[in-house]
Order: sequence, then C-alpha cells, then structure tokens
Amino acid sequence: MRHPESVNIHNVVLVEARQQPDWAFPLHSHNHHLEISLVQRGEGTFYCEGRSYPMHPGDLVIKNAGVVHAEHTAREAPLRQVCVSFSGVREIENAPGCLLPEAMEPVLPAEEDFSLLSALFDYLEAHWQREREAEVCRLAMLTALEVIGERIARRREQLPQLPQDERAARTVAQVMAWINENYARKITLDGLAERFFISPFYLEKKFKERTGYSINRYVVDRRMGEAQRLLIFENSSIKEVALAVGYDNLQYFYATFKKYAGKTPSDFRAAYR
Repeated sequence: MRHPESVNIHNVVLVEARQQPDWAFPLHSHNHHLEISLVQRGEGTFYCEGRSYPMHPGDLVIKNAGVVHAEHTAREAPLRQVCVSFSGVREIENAPGCLLPEAMEPVLPAEEDFSLLSALFDYLEAHWQREREAEVCRLAMLTALEVIGERIARRREQLPQLPQDERAARTVAQVMAWINENYARKITLDGLAERFFISPFYLEKKFKERTGYSINRYVVDRRMGEAQRLLIFENSSIKEVALAVGYDNLQYFYATFKKYAGKTPSDFRAAYR
C-alpha cells in the first residue's frame, strides 16, 4: 500500500444525529477527495451506485473520489459518525483517490480494529484544525489508512461482489452517470429518454427499480447534496452555490433547500461551521 508524503486532510466532520433526528445528506460526491466514515453509534443507511447499505456501530464507510453517494440516520437509533476526507492516496491498482476496489461493497465492519480507529478518528476530529497538531494529525491519518488497508486486504475475497449488470442496469448506470455530470442543466424525463433511445415509461420504471429514486427525485437530491457540500466545504456565496447546482431563481433555491435540509442555506452553513 502506498501512502505518499502528499497525503493531506481536507476536512473532518462529526455527525451527531441525536441533535438532528432527521439528519440526511442527499446525493453528492467528492471529486478530488477520498472520504472515510467510522460509525461509532447508532444506525443509518448509505446509498451508493444504485444500492442501499445498512450502517451499524463499528462499520467503516469508504467513499472513493467521484462516487456519488447519500446517507441518512435511523430515527430510532441516531447516527454518530466521524467523516474524514483527504487527498494524496493512490493504491497501485486503483485510480487517484480510490482506496476501495470497484468490485467490493463500500461498507465493512472494523471488527477488532474498531477501538484503535475510533481513537484515531476522535483525535482527528478534535485537533485537525490546530496548526501545531497538523503533522500529528497526518500521522494519525496514515496509521488509520494502514489499518483500513490491511482490513480491506484481509476481507477482499470474503466481501460480496456487486451484482453483474444486465441491459437495463447498464442503461440506468449510463443515465445516472450523465445526470451526475450534468445535474446543473435542465433535465427532463422525456429529454433523457430521447438521449438514451428508450421510452420514458420504461426508463422511469427501471430507474426506480434499480435506484429507489424517481428521475426527478434523483436530480433534485443530486443538486441538494452538491449544494450542501459547497456550503460546508467552500466559501462561495449562496447565490453562487445556487447557480452552480442549476438554480437561477434564488427564492426557489431557498425554498427547495429548506424543504430538504430543514434549514435555510445560511443557517445550514452556520450550523456546520
């Protein structure tokens, strides 16, 4: 496993859903950063590449760079997880920012490594913004990566493989990929059906079967997830965020965002910062 000296922590976020029983983060991606979450308490659901995965205490959730994902807590067992995003990791057989091989599921138990990883992630959450702790935090991250990499290697043969694509699955995957690249554009079911030479009814039906989302819900979730990511991790103005995710009507963006996040964009940004 290679962990170059260029490994840099981009952000560390603590999700404590006891304070937000309906906490959810809609569809989004981190195009240049690998993100790893450690579930410390509670339960939730992780959505990735058209599939849903339950999250339990002690689970690692690995989100390769560029992979579109979403997650939400279970109300009856509020989620507590520490999420660390970073750059500079490249496995020999994987693309930059990709720690998890493509054929492996993204949620795996930490098992006997949980106590060590929990201590490392807690340290990162508490200290990563302190300049004098920067090198210690980087070493903590490298240690965590080594432990996680060994766990992936040990379980690689045992983890279930993602199901093989058939024709409908390939079409849905192509549509999802196009939406993920073009979510800021005007997107309609009829327009997608024409683009991919398929009937609107069949596309909507198969898309819902494979992903659990309607086309419209997927597009809006994708936009709201990217808006939340920009509000947390970037310094763009709210108007710039709205335009970046496809809303030229600021009032409509505010209304849609509040419906999804339960807060206005400015209140949401303030809550995370």
